[in-house]
Amino acid sequence: TSKLPNFQTSKLPNFKLIILFLLIFCFNTIISAQPAKKSVLSIDHFTNSEDWPVSIFPSEDCIHVYYAGWTKHEGIDDCNNSVELVSPIIGKFNTLTNNNVWIHTYEVLKSNKDGGYNSIVEIGNYVFAIGSQTGCQETNPASGSIILKADKITGIAVSGYPQWNPQGNGHNFNPIFENGQVIGMAGFGSKNGTASLCITDQNGNINPNFGTNGYFSSSTPNSKAYRLIKIENHSTIGYAYTGYKTIPDPLGQHDDGADILIGFLDATGKAIPNVDELILSEGDISEYVDIMDDDAPVCPLKEYPGIFESHSGDWGWDMEQDGNFVYLSCVFDGIWRSGGFCNGKSDYHYEDVGILKLDLGTREIVDGINVGVNEAPDYYPDLEIKNGEIFILGAKSTQLDPLIVEGKLSIFNTNLELQSERTFGDDAWNINCSFDIDFNCNDEIIISGDNNANDEDYYFYTFSNVCQNKQAFNGDDIVNGTPITGIVNW
Repeated sequence: TSKLPNFQTSKLPNFKLIILFLLIFCFNTIISAQPAKKSVLSIDHFTNSEDWPVSIFPSEDCIHVYYAGWTKHEGIDDCNNSVELVSPIIGKFNTLTNNNVWIHTYEVLKSNKDGGYNSIVEIGNYVFAIGSQTGCQETNPASGSIILKADKITGIAVSGYPQWNPQGNGHNFNPIFENGQVIGMAGFGSKNGTASLCITDQNGNINPNFGTNGYFSSSTPNSKAYRLIKIENHSTIGYAYTGYKTIPDPLGQHDDGADILIGFLDATGKAIPNVDELILSEGDISEYVDIMDDDAPVCPLKEYPGIFESHSGDWGWDMEQDGNFVYLSCVFDGIWRSGGFCNGKSDYHYEDVGILKLDLGTREIVDGINVGVNEAPDYYPDLEIKNGEIFILGAKSTQLDPLIVEGKLSIFNTNLELQSERTFGDDAWNINCSFDIDFNCNDEIIISGDNNANDEDYYFYTFSNVCQNKQAFNGDDIVNGTPITGIVNW
């Protein structure tokens, strides 16, 4: 690959700079059989804060990417306690200059309870983020959704935002797309022990006409939804969702397991008559075959007595529609360990990840593939479909002391045939935990996650997937003298 030193944008006229980018970038695309790492950006928020960018959304200008999540940092909560606050954040970075443009903390409550923005989108001149917060126990135990509207250029919140909605309690959110455009947010989670779903408009207001009084509640007890998507061009199915149903141990001698939950709703968010939810364990899916070749954890439990191990079973994580099929990323044989992972590290996941292909006509699984074992302190098996290819995230521990965890990107066609697979990391840190994946208008792959720099910093990888086709850019933050740093190749 070609390597470029850091340089200033004022050193070359714009048209020469862009031609140089195109020539070197296209050359790298031609000689590489898999996406090549273009750049990596690491951002430290507060001193020694734990930073999680769990959602990304590319701007229509093809230059910037917005991100949302949370940061854990020292502070005073609403109960006047000195704690590690969990603060919702949004940010924006430039993929051409590889610089962070801004980052803002917007919260309604100050608390050390789990919470943050878990989805961000750009609509018109604004960015919208939505998530949840929970108050400190002593005086404000309430939890609910938090909604933000901000100027997309500056990130400054519009007057009256962020807003608080206690009805959003128990839900995470992801964008709802129709014909490629964001039309609102889909809420998913659990209320009163069952999977619960809702949708919002573009401003984050819950639609009261969805389901019953704004919510659909599953008839399956001990269930939780992890994803809700809108189904397009189908006569009866308006939405599909996935998650899990907890399977209690009848003797109470072992941890509760879980089976995959898959369900379908009509266009109004109500159950479809005579269409039942699917409850599937790994053994129920003949199309899926577990591959045992790499079932060898870097951290065997027997060598580290005192570590708590929980067997979480099987669950659906993400789903995307492609024509008459829905593709799901699922976790099988999930194991979660805590209490000092191996050599003193934190929590640890060890599990198989697979892709299931579901026919919307028959509502049956017609194919499945084992993507491989994932082993890391944290990661999300997020899945996206682009130009007839399925992209799925993972993680793999390769060394114990010091612990080294690399991100993994696998690409399949819609027949679930492996097209490409690569791991990725950076010499500046050892831990790579990936959370979200998306594409800009040049089909470059953007991945967000965190690392072990400064406790945990936000990171963003950009991978070159095709030859750059956009030749002119306008960015409000690009001026003469803007440094371009960290670009590995173009």
